[in-house]
This record gives sequence, structure tokens and C-alpha cells, in this order.
Amino acid sequence: MKRGDIMAASKKKVLIIAGHGEGDPGACSVWGQEADYTRELACLLHSVLKSKVKATMYDQTKNCYEQSRKGNVPDYTSYDATLEVHFNAKAKKDPQGDGKFTGIGGYVHPSNAAGRKIAQAIMAEVAMLGVGQWGVFDSVGLLNLNNAQRQGAAYFLLETAFIDDGDDMAWYTKNKAEAARAIAQGILKGLGLNSRADKPKATGLLENNAATETGTGYKITAACDVLNIRAGAGAGHPVVGTIREKEGQKKQYTIVEEKNGWGRLKSGAGWVKLSKVKRVDGEPGGFWPYTITTTCDVLNIRIGPGVANPLSGAIREKEGQKRQYTIVEEKNGWGRLKSGLGWVSLHYTQRVS
Repeated sequence: MKRGDIMAASKKKVLIIAGHGEGDPGACSVWGQEADYTRELACLLHSVLKSKVKATMYDQTKNCYEQSRKGNVPDYTSYDATLEVHFNAKAKKDPQGDGKFTGIGGYVHPSNAAGRKIAQAIMAEVAMLGVGQWGVFDSVGLLNLNNAQRQGAAYFLLETAFIDDGDDMAWYTKNKAEAARAIAQGILKGLGLNSRADKPKATGLLENNAATETGTGYKITAACDVLNIRAGAGAGHPVVGTIREKEGQKKQYTIVEEKNGWGRLKSGAGWVKLSKVKRVDGEPGGFWPYTITTTCDVLNIRIGPGVANPLSGAIREKEGQKRQYTIVEEKNGWGRLKSGLGWVSLHYTQRVS
């Protein structure tokens, strides 16, 4: 990076918003929940951009849309650009794939020239990776987009891939780090910077699939007044939230997975350092996760344990093409999927391990 470019970059500020969350999973499919994917990609983008510009992560324990509805609107003018990360969904779903991409795209306000420049730069960079192009579309009906426009700030809502398109998601899950690099490169170019975006290390909430499944499922309290929540199991991951509680006002939280001295919160907010927590006395030894396969072609996934809970997705698999899924909690004959997508009736599954 040239000296002039370093000085320019040091002045540029980028806000990264992960869509949905705070109880809203977003679009869902057999591939998982949109809110999980947006947070993973936001973390990857932050890890690339933080050395090039002043990158700020919107609080990942919050849903920017819901917060804005309540009047807690970000000050978009504090940033040179805002990227809101989403994954799309379509009417004709093909979660197993049909050999064709639906592709990457997004939305920009028709009068937001700065946002459009960033959008076009992102699309051009990602196009070089060989993935399909859905397109960039004008919109005047999106809350965060309109709030940014009213403030006169550059904003682009990125629809990274279609979560219910098997071709899109197979490509993304295999190439997520390279996709993050290309998106980050587009942001830098859209801001007029000549910096080269480097490929990030795979990180984020969905890295949990590689974690060791230990006998967890126990309650803890924070052993300090301020406990950081991180996107992954390690201090190198971005802080996505904080537990702030004084002595005598401690709440209980459930750990459902352990990895390298870190524990994953059942809420999905992220990971906490176990040396900074206390295990609640009297808790049982914990739940030991196990893997299952489905015993039917279509198995509904619900947001809670019971048929009264709304559907959040479905597993559609024919005999001979069954995948394995991990159950991390049981309740009343239902099992909670490790992916975070929701709960399935254990009556329609068989245990593998």
C-alpha cells in the first residue's frame, strides 16, 4: 500500500451490519439459518477490512431492523459506507441444487450514487469467482436502506446467495473466505482505495461444525462484571456482544459446546471464555451431543420443541442420500439441531452415534 493510500484508508470508516438475529432467524433452509450466515460473513469481512479501513461491526446480538423500528437508528453519517449482509430466499426453492446458480445481488436506493458505486464494485469482484449474478436492484421499501438515504449516507444491502438454492450454498460454503475477500475488495474499490484485500482465515459462528463435541449442556454465571462474547472460540475472533452484570444481579446462561477453553452460548450470541465464568452448583453432568439421520423423506424443523411452534425449515432427503445431523439438546421427544436451525421430532430420526 502506498503512503497516500494508507493515509486515505486511515480516514475511511465502514459499518458492517449482519442481518436478522435477536430471535429472528431470517430465511431458513436445510442449509441453516440466514442470521447465522450473515454473522459469519460479517466476521470474515471485518477480519479483512480492519487492517485497511476503520471497520465497525454492528452489535451482533442485535437485529438492526428491529432496533431501528424502536427508534435506535444507527448514525450512518459516521461512516463512509455501510454494508448490510443478507442471504436471500426465493419462491421456487431447490435446496439440493439444479445445476444453476440464482446468484449474488442486492438492493440500493435509486438516489444513492455512493452506495451504487460500492455495489457495482462488489459485483464485479465476485463475478471473477465464477458464481452467478442475480443483480443489483433499486428499492425504496427497506427500512435501513431508507434511513441511510435520509441521512445522505452510502449504503448497500448485499444478498450474498440464496439460502434455499443448493448450487448457491454449495459454492458459498466451499468458497466463503474467497467470497469475503472479493466483497471486501469491492468495498475498498468502491471507496476509491487501491488497497489489496487479503483472503481471511475461515472463522465465525458456523465454524462450530469443526468444534469438539463434549458433554456440555450446563448453566453458568459470569465471574466478572463485563464478559465479552466473541464470534468464535478464541480471543482472535471479533467481539459481537457483552454480558454486563454486577454482583448480586447475575443471570444464568447455558453452555452447549466447549472448544479450547471457550463455551458456546445456547442463545446463539457467540462464545465466552470459560475461565471467566462459574458453573452453577447442582447442575447435572450435562448432555452429550449425538448424530442422527432422518427416517422420512421430509422432516419439518420448528423453532421450538413441539408441533405448536412455527416451521423454520425442512430436511428433504431420499433414501440413500441421507446426511447426518447433530442433536445438542432434547426436550419432550424433540431434538435441537447443532446448526441452530431449530428442533426436529426425534420420532422421525434414528441415532447414528
